[in-house]
Amino acid sequence: MTWRCEQEWGGGFTFEKKIQQMIVFETSYDKITATLGGKKNIGTTLRSVFDAADLVKRGLKKNSIYPVLDFFGIEQEQLAAWLNVDEASFSAFADDEFLDPNVSERVLKLAELMYRGKEVFGRDDYFKDWMNAKIPALSGRKPVELLDTFSGMEYVLTVLGRIEHGVYS
Repeated sequence: MTWRCEQEWGGGFTFEKKIQQMIVFETSYDKITATLGGKKNIGTTLRSVFDAADLVKRGLKKNSIYPVLDFFGIEQEQLAAWLNVDEASFSAFADDEFLDPNVSERVLKLAELMYRGKEVFGRDDYFKDWMNAKIPALSGRKPVELLDTFSGMEYVLTVLGRIEHGVYS
């Protein structure tokens, strides 16, 4: 017997399909771990939203930002702007010091954006080109212009999901 979730999740979804989608989402945490340089950089392996929440509360070590810097080819000053932190105080952090939970959460969201973009476009260079192009679904803005707010990062992820599912974006 299959329970249909017509009202809660929209027509056509079965409970089993929704659970499969949730499991796929949960397994993406191992990709976030890898994107940030693995367990050696972040001190743990993320397996669930609860692991991620615990890590954010504890804070990421500053060295977890280097894969983000390398991937986007940006300087620490630009990343500080994306993370909404003062560049001078950010630079003063030692690599093994823990970042503020709010900053850690933004770093995790950037890592999610990196791996999702690589999955959707299949190649780093295609994704980077897209991030620097004016996108109609973003009102002609470049995705990188939206990375300085959490809601901007979320919307860029939404557009990536639309592209992945073949929705014009």
